Amino acid sequence: MSTTTAAPPGRDSASDATKGLLIVLVAVGHCIPAQQVWPWLGHGGLYDFHVIAFLLLPFLRPPVAASIRVFADRAVRYLVPFVAFALLAWVAWHAVPHRPVAWTALPLALLQGDVASLSEGVGFTFLWFMPCLLSLTVLRSAIAATSKPLRGATVAVLIVLHGCLAGTNLRLPLNPLPAVYVLPLGLAVAALAHHRRARFVWLAVACSCGVIAAFRQDHINVASLIVPLWRTPLSVVLHDVYAIAATLTVVHFGPELARVPGLAHIGRYSLVVYLSHQFVLKAIEIWSERQPWDGTWNAKALVAVVAIPASLAAGWWLARILDRPRVRPWILPHSVRDWPPTAWLVAATAH
Repeated sequence: MSTTTAAPPGRDSASDATKGLLIVLVAVGHCIPAQQVWPWLGHGGLYDFHVIAFLLLPFLRPPVAASIRVFADRAVRYLVPFVAFALLAWVAWHAVPHRPVAWTALPLALLQGDVASLSEGVGFTFLWFMPCLLSLTVLRSAIAATSKPLRGATVAVLIVLHGCLAGTNLRLPLNPLPAVYVLPLGLAVAALAHHRRARFVWLAVACSCGVIAAFRQDHINVASLIVPLWRTPLSVVLHDVYAIAATLTVVHFGPELARVPGLAHIGRYSLVVYLSHQFVLKAIEIWSERQPWDGTWNAKALVAVVAIPASLAAGWWLARILDRPRVRPWILPHSVRDWPPTAWLVAATAH
């Protein structure tokens, strides 16, 4: 990737740069040595917004039409890479010494896509994001298709559920519970996104909430539904405001972020970087743990400094390979007509 700020035709460099910053923060937040050196990353730090922001970004655009064809296209777009990388993760998990995962649990892991099922059937759990994103798309479109009175009642129910999901272990297809949790936040982002002149206010609010959360060691993890309940309303408000303000901050500073060399180009391939970065982080972590110098603070800091850019670079390299015309439709299809198996099926039924 070049280091210019100009986006390729049809691409928004500010949006790509926003995704670039977020995927860098995801890699930092998922790096275990970095968390050991800088504990605030896990205590009220990045987990409040770095992955959540990727679920909130779609709310900056109108919801997709509520139709079977659109949902089929989204299902192919999100679930094909999910299954492909889940199978790769399953192989990688068995390639190194780990607690065993039952091969019989793999089908349910692919169907449900939640952290618990992926832990039992795949080993790696970070793939929860893909089926959750599909559920979020479906739920948002369904809400947008309802009448205004019913839509208001639905939003009210979602707000109530938002503070009632902590510790829920109900396993449903396509991991919808984190999507239910995120929906009210996304609606708030959509309502506030046009206030671009308030970006310094959002920045100040996000920093303040981050400092408070870090001081209280009050952290959340949406993937596992480690979130506050309504019986602690101040904690609910703290994390909600933090996620909303941090997301609006990075979005509104997108044009400035686009001037950072390489950031927009990382963001252009943020999906593949997300789907692959954990493999590199885990490999370097396992290697470092076997070294005699691993226990020192300086060693862990050095491992983090090496592992994070290495995971980003590996994801970028893999994305460039998968972006080739003969490869992309099989792993990263855009729609039903783009993925060869469903494209063949559509063509056959048309005749």
